[in-house]
Amino acid sequence: MSRFEKTKLNKLTPYRLSSHKAWSAGSKTLKLDWNESTKSLSDNVKEALVEEITNGNLNWYPNVDNKQLRHAIAQYSNVDDSNVQYFASSDALHEYIAFAFVENSDRILIIGPTYDNFRAVVAAAGANAKFYNSSDESLQIDIAQLNSDLQLINPKVVYLVNPNNPTGHQYSKKAIKSLLSSHPDILFIVDEAYFEFSGYTCSTFVSLFDNLIVSRTFSKALGLASFRIGYCLAHENIISSLNKVRNAKNVSHLAQVAALAVLKDLDPINEYVSEVVDQRESFIKFLQQFSRYSPLASMANFVFVKMNSPVNDLTSFLENKNIFIRDYSHLDITKNYVRFTIGNAQIMNSVKAAILEFEN
Repeated sequence: MSRFEKTKLNKLTPYRLSSHKAWSAGSKTLKLDWNESTKSLSDNVKEALVEEITNGNLNWYPNVDNKQLRHAIAQYSNVDDSNVQYFASSDALHEYIAFAFVENSDRILIIGPTYDNFRAVVAAAGANAKFYNSSDESLQIDIAQLNSDLQLINPKVVYLVNPNNPTGHQYSKKAIKSLLSSHPDILFIVDEAYFEFSGYTCSTFVSLFDNLIVSRTFSKALGLASFRIGYCLAHENIISSLNKVRNAKNVSHLAQVAALAVLKDLDPINEYVSEVVDQRESFIKFLQQFSRYSPLASMANFVFVKMNSPVNDLTSFLENKNIFIRDYSHLDITKNYVRFTIGNAQIMNSVKAAILEFEN
């Protein structure tokens, strides 16, 4: 430990990254461990990027207030422009939420098991972050029970991913609205990284409630994971607070160009989402024919699977075939689980073939 390190970092458990073996595994790798899009950028997006690289002002700092991009996001999300701000990834948004709203020793409740970055960020800020996990085998929480328990726990912030990662569960808009209206003094972060695959969103609530931040990303359905760009939808008062701490020049120019181009070319995205949803349901049915796998229903671009045999047997076999999935055995609550990112038919047929070989 460095003598300059903050004392509170002594007990901090960092966000656990998935293995990056896929980067050195060769061109025929199936990277199904981080839920990135498996679709290449459309020609229109590539052309927009090439045009900007060729003729753009890349020697300038990026546009610090890209009104055209904010308007496109607002239209995509069915909200007003004033309810939108963009960031250098939704992870960066999490950091700004901590800067703006989280103070030392604040009580933060995280609906788990779930994406762990927000926990690491607020814990680094000195907050008291606790998980609210289900004791049910389905790993799904009871929203009515949560609503009641919040009266006793009284956190400053609640973080809820919807659809949830890694379980794939979807919480209804009615349930979330009940949380917002019942607890006006709690700030709710609803992470909608995967909302395109479910079709459910709380975006319409941001003009009604000033205790809601909807966090979104261009990294999943929209296919821009390498560009690191995300955005939030929130009441004007929340946006104003975030703008006080947001470094406006930290969203790269090419990321802004790519994001705007994607939002102008949604037909390929919609086709991709539709195919993933079809393949997701097909893959669940495929796994259900084997006693080794117990897949959970999913509303996202992945399937969470309970293994009735050692997890490492499957993951090692697939890695030898350059197929990389996510192993969740590092957590007690998910120690027998793996997660498969769902791709197109060609990709999923390759995965099914590998599993059939494993079974035989």
